[in-house]
Amino acid sequence: MQHTFPFLIDRTSGQTLTDQVVSGVQSGILRGFWKDGQSLPTRKDFVNGLGVSGNVIQHAMARLAAEGLIVSRPRLGCMVRCACGRKVSRLVLNISAGRDCSFSHACFLNTLRERLAEARIQCVSTTLPRKRTGRFDYAFLDYELSRRPDLVVANVGAMEVESLSRRLDRMSIPYVLMGAAPKFPTRHPNLLATRRQPDVQSLLRPFVDDCRAAKIRSVLWVAWTEHALLDPRPMLEKAGVCVETLPLALDESCENFDNLFAAVGESFRARLARGPMCDLIFSTDDYLTKGFLPVLLESGLRIPEDVRLVTFRNKGGGPAFTKPFASIENDPKVRGESVAEDILKWFKTGEMALSSSALAYVRGATFPVADSRAGGKA
Repeated sequence: MQHTFPFLIDRTSGQTLTDQVVSGVQSGILRGFWKDGQSLPTRKDFVNGLGVSGNVIQHAMARLAAEGLIVSRPRLGCMVRCACGRKVSRLVLNISAGRDCSFSHACFLNTLRERLAEARIQCVSTTLPRKRTGRFDYAFLDYELSRRPDLVVANVGAMEVESLSRRLDRMSIPYVLMGAAPKFPTRHPNLLATRRQPDVQSLLRPFVDDCRAAKIRSVLWVAWTEHALLDPRPMLEKAGVCVETLPLALDESCENFDNLFAAVGESFRARLARGPMCDLIFSTDDYLTKGFLPVLLESGLRIPEDVRLVTFRNKGGGPAFTKPFASIENDPKVRGESVAEDILKWFKTGEMALSSSALAYVRGATFPVADSRAGGKA
């Protein structure tokens, strides 16, 4: 019988293998992956499933038994005894929009769950499915809300934020918003906080400085919508750089990644047919970048020799590129840890102030060293 595990071993982290196994099993028990009275996989199953030695598993099980979460039975293995040990005392419900299935969100959510589980707080997740009418179906959500969570963390967009907020206010459930905010927050008495937006000016300032040093004259801005957060147009235009916006032919079929990549590629083919490409492309999403990169390469354009590229990138995931382009990086793991700390502080003190996104500007092959120096030549 092949066993699945609710965690993976990360050999690049600073944690020892034993600590990772202990933390992973603790999280699995407290989240209900292994239930009270259930037998854990055998040591051989752990070794084969996680790729660690038998000694690591033996030491980890000894520590878990000492903490009272499991009991070791001779010749029968280890059994969960959560009821005899420490149970979860709080419940946090994460709500996501139906379209949010990205690696970044999964990494954020897993980190949030694991950090809260360490504090004996259960974090469960549900998704808002969309009806044929385009509206979201709240039927399954009502069941989750009937469990009376202590806190709701909502990752939803502008379309659903008002209706969801009203629903949570009627049930007097405290909640925080990680995505869009309602137009009138003061009308929502149970809204504790919304995620603070990052300081976009500080992120874009070094990018604009690099454009000046490299003598960039024109930039093509590629974004999902005209209201994207990472909008460099005002700063670039102030610096004397001409900015062109590329309209994307996206529709509901683009929720499938293959269709998305194809649609973005067609938009770029149409742009290339109109004339020469700009000096630099600024993409606000790594999936958009993956859609147009093949088209640029097919046309014979070299990157960054013929056209430079700056892209948004989710650290540790998302499409992989062969060159380290300059990027605005998002670290979902850091964001999950910071939000977990904000939640723990709220349970302890009653104060809630969500941290901003973990974004950073990272120079790459887009701007050679000489370009980034004051007075450097392109």
